[in-house]
Amino acid sequence: MKSKMQITSKILVGGLILTALTGCGGLFKKDKEEGAALITINGEAVLKQGEFNKYLEQFLQLPQLRGAMTIETMPEVMKKNILQSLVDQKVVLYWAKKNSVEGNAEFKKNLNDLIKLVTDQSMIKFFEKDTFDNIKISEDDSKAEFEKNKKRFVKAEGGVAVVGISFEKPMDATAFMSRIKGKEANFEVIAKETKSGVFRNFGRVEKDSNIPGMPNMNSVLAAATFPTIKMVKDGRLTWVICGIDKKEAEYRTFEEAKKEIEDQLKMQKFGVEFKNRIDGLKKEYKIELNEAALAPKKEEPKAEESKKLAENETPKCACDECGEKHAEEMKKEEPKTEEAATEAEHKEEDKD
Repeated sequence: MKSKMQITSKILVGGLILTALTGCGGLFKKDKEEGAALITINGEAVLKQGEFNKYLEQFLQLPQLRGAMTIETMPEVMKKNILQSLVDQKVVLYWAKKNSVEGNAEFKKNLNDLIKLVTDQSMIKFFEKDTFDNIKISEDDSKAEFEKNKKRFVKAEGGVAVVGISFEKPMDATAFMSRIKGKEANFEVIAKETKSGVFRNFGRVEKDSNIPGMPNMNSVLAAATFPTIKMVKDGRLTWVICGIDKKEAEYRTFEEAKKEIEDQLKMQKFGVEFKNRIDGLKKEYKIELNEAALAPKKEEPKAEESKKLAENETPKCACDECGEKHAEEMKKEEPKTEEAATEAEHKEEDKD
């Protein structure tokens, strides 16, 4: 139940985004939904069967459900869970409508930002699809892939249909062996009635089959006629194995598998083709990066700090020839402070 709730919460969020684009903003014309009203608020139908089916279609596109079922085969309890999850969404949208949220400036800005984001993503997806569709796969490459991996395109499995029963006591296996002779056609029924053993259906088995817990089947697979009964020792267990029949595997024809093979080979090439196409566009277009704008700005010295620096600076002579001597004379000619000026006046008065 927890996993179902997690899944339905995903479609709730997705539905809110979808509705923001197609409903509240009035940006796209919404087809009139038909069918019974599934959710009503204050007597107003806010979700009908037609719109609900669109939500179900989105839901069935989730990776964990894709191809697993259709709207018609979806369990009723799952449909009810999704319907319940949409109630909160419809309540929020009903409130938004009643409060004229569409005319709110902040809402319009957020909606425009969302539209730009979805538009950008849609364009990128279109570019990806266009790149994928234009990858060419030769007929020879497709046929070579088909022959190389033919077992992937099985229409009906081949091999020997095998059932068996295991016993912890060898004497019980021997007794069952005697009981089943001449009754191979009823092996499964008799084995399931036998309390001293454990029945198992292995399905169709081939030489390279790797089935967990399967005993050695070589004697059964090598039999010339079927049905056949063999006793096999496997560790502490003794098995009585019945090979019911044998048939060759049926494979899809190349034409039946061609589209699937082409898509698989395209996907293998897609990464390189996508990068090459991007690199080509970079060469075609003039692209400039202003990385300097990302560098931290240097702080200008404050007015007080500039004043202190100016006061502490030693005056320098602009003349290259006179050197330090001229610099010392310039120091003497510096404007005197008020205190120094007063002291100089006192000295002049003493002289008088």
